[in-house]
Amino acid sequence: MVEKLGDSVLFYKIGLQLFMAGGYFELLEWLRARKKKVFADLKFFDVPQTVQSAVLALKGRDIELSPFTAMTKDHEGRPRRTRTT
Repeated sequence: MVEKLGDSVLFYKIGLQLFMAGGYFELLEWLRARKKKVFADLKFFDVPQTVQSAVLALKGRDIELSPFTAMTKDHEGRPRRTRTT
């Protein structure tokens, strides 16, 4: 499909279902080799240390965006969610 769409599409979102099916990083590298931008939509959600480790595992993969949510604490020590892309 990517080859059929050619230059009409430059940005691809690849998500969790494809990650679990296997071949995720191979597809990511294949897209990047064709000068496509990638949104790694893996929706990380965990304690900050785990999210940090997962995000660091993406380092060097040349992705544009990846959303994540981490549980942190506010200034009064109450749990809160931190979300970003």
